[in-house]
Amino acid sequence: MANADLNSSRSSTSSREPNRIPTPKMPHFDEKEDLDAYLLRFERFATAQEWPEEQWALNLSLCLKGESLRVYSRLPPDDSQDYQKLKKALLKRFQFTEEGFRQKFRRERPKKGETSIQYMARLENYMARWLEMGGINKTFEEFSDLMLREQFLNVCSKELALFLREHDCKTSKALSELADKYLEAHHRDLEKCVKSFQQIREMGKNLTVTQQSGIQNQNCGRG
Repeated sequence: MANADLNSSRSSTSSREPNRIPTPKMPHFDEKEDLDAYLLRFERFATAQEWPEEQWALNLSLCLKGESLRVYSRLPPDDSQDYQKLKKALLKRFQFTEEGFRQKFRRERPKKGETSIQYMARLENYMARWLEMGGINKTFEEFSDLMLREQFLNVCSKELALFLREHDCKTSKALSELADKYLEAHHRDLEKCVKSFQQIREMGKNLTVTQQSGIQNQNCGRG
C-alpha cells in the first residue's frame, strides 16, 4: 500500500512538472578554431546559464583538450580557479596578445556578407580584448592615457615606435620619458623623426620598402 502511494505521489509530481528542454552543451575547444571567438561564445553561454563567475574557470577546463588543457594544468591552483587569469594564459599561449588585438581593431575590415551591426560587435570585442590584455581598466582616465600613447606611437618614427613598444610602457608619462632618453642617447630630434615618418607615408605609394627605410634613417639621424 505504501509503495502504491509513493508511486502515485511520484506520478502526480511528475505530471505537474513542465517539460524541460535539454540544456545544450558547449563543444570542446578545437585548436583549429579561433580561440577568441570560442571564449566569447563560452562567456555568453555561461551568462545565459546564470553560472556564478567563480565557476567559469572549472567549467571551461572541462571543454579543453590538448595544448589548451596543458595550459590550464600548468597554472598554480589559485590561478586555475580564476577565469580571467585562465583566459589570459590561454590567449597568450595561442598568440592573442595586446598588440595582436590592437592591430585587429585598427586594421580589420568587414567580411563578405557581414552586416554593420556584426562588424561593430567584432570591433567592440577586439577593443575589449585589447584593453583586457593590456591590463587597462575601462575608466575615462586610463582609456584617455591609452589614446595618448597610441597617438604618440602613430606619429613617431618606426624605429622609435618599435623601441617603445618593446618596453611596454603602461602610461603616457613613462612613454614620453623613455622616448626622450632614447632620443638623447642617439643625439636625435623628435620633431625631425616625426616629420620623416609623415613624409614617408605621403611618398609611400612611389617608394619601395628599402627606399622608405633609407630616408627614415637618414632624416632621424640628423641633429
